[in-house]
Amino acid sequence: MSTPYFCRLKDLVESGRLKTYIIIAPPRTSSSLVEHALGNSPDIKYECHEPFLNARHKDFIPDHGYQQIYETIGGEKFDRSTDMASVVIKEMSHWIAENDEYKRLSEITTAPVVILIRNPLLSVESRIRRVLSTIDMRYSISTQRYLLNEVAAEKKCRDWIEFAEKMKKEGYKERPRLSRKQGSS
Repeated sequence: MSTPYFCRLKDLVESGRLKTYIIIAPPRTSSSLVEHALGNSPDIKYECHEPFLNARHKDFIPDHGYQQIYETIGGEKFDRSTDMASVVIKEMSHWIAENDEYKRLSEITTAPVVILIRNPLLSVESRIRRVLSTIDMRYSISTQRYLLNEVAAEKKCRDWIEFAEKMKKEGYKERPRLSRKQGSS
């Protein structure tokens, strides 16, 4: 499927006037940091941050993402000039998976695609920290301690230390699981 902005970008890349560097990553992998670090290079003039941000919506038109990239590099003004440019494009992996958009995006890259990954446990912890940062709590409390205190409160303990002592002494007893018969009304 050819679209006007995608075609314009592809023509600029094929003519050698535009160099593109693409970063693809799931959330919480420091991809924005890598984007800005690359953007600080004298070889890269522009940064385009998540042009396919709304791709998860049913009414998203993929060419809007390419339009954002096109406008980031100067749009019509750049297109009419004889200048050369370079842009780092950072996108979330799950957004460009829609309609296999990553395949077309890879057609306009001039360098190997950078794919960032992170230990999933660290990504989840990072996401939890992000959510917890919206809760009114002291910054010195670590995520683990906060979560352990929540479990301790559920188990009628003063804090996680008391809960740990209780576990050492009595062992941890899971709540009995209800069978389907018991749980249905």
